[in-house]
Amino acid sequence: MAKAGIPDIQAKVNWCMSHLSGPDGEDLSYPGFAEFARRNGLPGTEGSLRQLDTGWRDSPGAGILDAISAYFAIPIDFWTNDIVRAAVMQNDVDHRGHTLEMINRMLALPVQDLERLLEGGD
Repeated sequence: MAKAGIPDIQAKVNWCMSHLSGPDGEDLSYPGFAEFARRNGLPGTEGSLRQLDTGWRDSPGAGILDAISAYFAIPIDFWTNDIVRAAVMQNDVDHRGHTLEMINRMLALPVQDLERLLEGGD
């Protein structure tokens, strides 16, 4: 029987924690996530992010995934869509406010251009 959950979510959360910044430009942290979730009426605790970041859990509920995506300021499709993830990862320096624009541009490209872009070409 296949294992449920989001493939490689630990690596994805690890990447976000080390490459992205918080809502006010601060470093991302478990307490920062819990405070963000509380302040915005979203589900989430320090433990819910820590469990994904350490690999203890790989199948967050939809509410937790929404909250984590909002905290990281990334589209929820980052977790399951390679094109969206590539757009976020290539635009990590100034991701807030620019990621969706970049994804829309990428989705309008012909398939061969997307393949070249995902392989690291210009």
